[in-house]
Amino acid sequence: MHERGKGSKVDSFSVHFPLSKDFAQQLNQGISCAIIKGVENIDFDLSESYGLMVDHNSSSTSSEKYDFPRWLLAAAGKKCTVKHPRLASCSLSAPPGSNCLSSLITIQLQGANINEQQLESLLSSCSSLETLSLHLLNDLVDLKSAGPNLRLKH
Repeated sequence: MHERGKGSKVDSFSVHFPLSKDFAQQLNQGISCAIIKGVENIDFDLSESYGLMVDHNSSSTSSEKYDFPRWLLAAAGKKCTVKHPRLASCSLSAPPGSNCLSSLITIQLQGANINEQQLESLLSSCSSLETLSLHLLNDLVDLKSAGPNLRLKH
């Protein structure tokens, strides 16, 4: 894990290592600390391409992917500062009616475990979203617009 910041403010929080949901507690603690320090950029690439030793015989499935804790983005009594998450080989979804993702300006998802309904729910809770980047999403087949409030530019 790598935090880049000055003093008590953390500008960016990055994790580039092949980790699954088995490491959720450690990852959640790191995210929580970064959010408390006002992080704006989160870069998670938990794909095997960042591993030093890859077991090609392992039976890793999409259900084993780390689920990015959107509830952490709604820190108790504090406005969320995260604006630019990049998530590779993990999942991000928003519960119906959630506004915890309203601070997001860009979202990059690569190899994430997300379907059409989950993406529509996610997008409907991102009122400030300007850029959406989707790559290698196997469960995503038929994408529809997620509402009139989207301000996507890219």
